[in-house]
Amino acid sequence: MTTHLRVISTLFLVALFMQPILAATLQHPAVIPHTGERDGQHPFTTAVTNFTRVDWTTNHIPNGGFESWSAPHDLDSLNSYRTVERYAWYAMAPWPVSEGLRSFGMEVRAIDPDHPSELIVTKSSWTYWNNPANLTLKFDFFVDEIPDPGVGDAFYVHVEMGTPARHLYYYMSGSAQASNSSYNAYFTVNADTGSWQTFDANLTRDFIDAFGVEPTTFRQFQYYLYGISSDYARTFIDDVWLVNSSYVQIGGSQAYGDFETGGTGPSWYYIRSDPSDISQSSIRTQGDWSLNITSLSVKSSSQAYVYTSPYKRITSVNPGILRFNWRIEALEHSTDDVYAYVYVKCSNGTGNEFSLFYPLSYGGSSFPVSGSSSVVIHPDGFNSTGVWNSFERNPYEDVAAFNATNDLFVEQIMIRVNALVSRITLLVDELSFNCSIVNDMSYEDQPEPGEPVHSWGWTSIREDPHLTVTDVARTGEKAANLTLTDGDEYYGSQGLSNLPFTNATELYLDWNWRVEEFTANDYEGVVLGVYFDDTSIGYVMANGSGMENGDFDEYVPVATGASVGTWVNTQRNLVEDYVSAFGQQPNGTIEGVVLIAYSDMGSHVEILLDDLYVYTDSAPTLSDLAMSPTAPVEGQNVTVNVTAYDPSLDTVVLHYRVNASQWVPVQMSELTETNFTASIPAQSLHAVVEFYVTANDTFGKTATLSNGSDYFGYVVASAPTTTSTTTTTTTTTSSTTTTSSTTTETITSATTTGNERQLDVVLMVVGVAVVAVVVLVAYGFFRKTRA
Repeated sequence: MTTHLRVISTLFLVALFMQPILAATLQHPAVIPHTGERDGQHPFTTAVTNFTRVDWTTNHIPNGGFESWSAPHDLDSLNSYRTVERYAWYAMAPWPVSEGLRSFGMEVRAIDPDHPSELIVTKSSWTYWNNPANLTLKFDFFVDEIPDPGVGDAFYVHVEMGTPARHLYYYMSGSAQASNSSYNAYFTVNADTGSWQTFDANLTRDFIDAFGVEPTTFRQFQYYLYGISSDYARTFIDDVWLVNSSYVQIGGSQAYGDFETGGTGPSWYYIRSDPSDISQSSIRTQGDWSLNITSLSVKSSSQAYVYTSPYKRITSVNPGILRFNWRIEALEHSTDDVYAYVYVKCSNGTGNEFSLFYPLSYGGSSFPVSGSSSVVIHPDGFNSTGVWNSFERNPYEDVAAFNATNDLFVEQIMIRVNALVSRITLLVDELSFNCSIVNDMSYEDQPEPGEPVHSWGWTSIREDPHLTVTDVARTGEKAANLTLTDGDEYYGSQGLSNLPFTNATELYLDWNWRVEEFTANDYEGVVLGVYFDDTSIGYVMANGSGMENGDFDEYVPVATGASVGTWVNTQRNLVEDYVSAFGQQPNGTIEGVVLIAYSDMGSHVEILLDDLYVYTDSAPTLSDLAMSPTAPVEGQNVTVNVTAYDPSLDTVVLHYRVNASQWVPVQMSELTETNFTASIPAQSLHAVVEFYVTANDTFGKTATLSNGSDYFGYVVASAPTTTSTTTTTTTTTSSTTTTSSTTTETITSATTTGNERQLDVVLMVVGVAVVAVVVLVAYGFFRKTRA
């Protein structure tokens, strides 16, 4: 009988258990199968993208962090409006008066040179008349202050006559920043300051001298006071006469040319306002700057606002989230006319308009601004001062809570302040409106099959009977059907809020499409295109030989291998396509996408679209790591396999080190499009090997696969060995002693199975040899006794 003793060295066990043996596999989310070319020039895949790993939304408010400024009072990218300081009044003594009791005063002042102030004074209404023969304009004027006429401060009269209109400009102070042309003539008076003077001009003669023709029509004249300085510019006018030959159009009490009525009747038109400012502030929640909107009113109304027009469709599936931080920094004399609010203007596919108001602060008992179909919601922090508040609202849900609608088209987002005989300062930071980059997406939030698709339209939801919802879908239950016959054409567009587009922007255009019918006549085709800020690319899904080629700067065919009635998924790396098409790196924006289709007479074009997205890709995905063998011994190489995916995958690298020495990188070889392999060389007995895997894409994004917070690893064991001894039998007359051959195996493994129940003896370090001898002697004694 043979006994097998499995002797496991306790010393080795201690060392083994002190070094964690890490799992050889990790479960990660599924990745996108990719069958395109590695160079990325024409990436093409027949699989459906896994949208859990990409970001198909973006912030549609440019410069929402308020970090980009042309000047401290000049915000980049966003639209803005602010009132300026301009004042007009019927002046009486001690102000200068030329005749009677009243003159007319004009006053302006600029906050900064980039935002000058301008006051225009003219008649409340004008009636044109023909053949202005011997037309004269005469008035008294008093230049009180023109701080710096050399840099743009000016007082002048603008006269408009003729058909087509031509213009005469008379500068009493300051100078024109332009030259004479066939439609504009400039005259310089350069009057003294501090005294009354008279302007007297024959407009008909000046017109003929300037343009060489007689004026056929008189249209109007206007007084302009223009200030670019931070000091006041101030002038007065009085006793205005406009006479056509002997007929008095304006003069004395006729048309209130003497200003004596003091504005009690229909007379002169002007707009008064007090200043507001839009500037950068160092009181912020992130970055270097926040937005400061301040309105300061002493006599007239003051208001300012910042706005953008995203023109994006939002639904229950794609709600759009509006976020920002806000703080009322100053508030004086809170009344009904002092307020700050956020305004969201929306419409839907049925033509209904909705106004969302989010008041941040106002005096009085009710919000002073309203409109048709308006919804007023007071956010958290309403009317608080001196503290930062967080705003986060879902405009779709806020409108849908009070109105029946399935979608909304966000036309404008505005933040506004207003003051009257008061002052209010609002600080804003981290402004964002996040929703899908394009409106289409999966089409599951579109109307019922047969209804027009609500996706295409630059500034509103555009319904076109050629593009309808269908239940023949690649995924889900809805898709889009574009059908044209007999010379029909289709043009749809969507703005992308000037989406940033550089060589560091990993943007993809991804969509499913299926040609249902295409007669392939000469002048027909279907193209999905992208408009960059400087050029364009069209992706051709179907085309006849004579299809027009003037819509895009470059065309890329994507129908290779496609057949009628078969769904195709096309995934385009927009940066790589741009570089391939134009030979340079992008450094600008994407303005929008367009869908263009033509049909010829007697033809029928029908194509289905589904899952149309523009998205940014994440870092590469690494998963399913496996090593072989799982329990390496001395003399064995270890093979490591891993699954890696990224549409723009560059390299996959195995990093290993032995006994905590320097890391050694090994570039992994490609087995398939997504499977990679590399080897770790054989190591000596008891060597501790650690390793992990990294992957990077061509845009510099990197992913690392390790075992949680640890590295993967193993300890090299000794190879299995077999030792045999010869069995010797000695025979005597009295007894027989038999020594059986004994086989001793030493087995060391990096993993333990725990499934063996044989007669194993695990020996402690000190007693290994003693116990073995005792067992052998006992066994021999037992055999002898039995015999």
